[in-house]
Amino acid sequence: MGRKEKLLLKLSNPASDGNWTLGEVRRLLKGHNFTLDGGRGSHQVYVSPDFENPIVLAPHGSQIKSGYIRSIREILTNP
Repeated sequence: MGRKEKLLLKLSNPASDGNWTLGEVRRLLKGHNFTLDGGRGSHQVYVSPDFENPIVLAPHGSQIKSGYIRSIREILTNP
């Protein structure tokens, strides 16, 4: 099982929502053709030609809050 599959498996488990690092989220988004498209302040906006909605992240250190992970799960599972 490769990295992408492991991250998708982790994403499918809501119990892991509070245990994501910024690096993991960036790898997951890159695997779905998301690229950084700017942002303001601490917010980062990622867009993909394969998905209608952008993904906004506001990392706090290296951790990502669970609300952002739930949002990513919703976007990736309902393109």
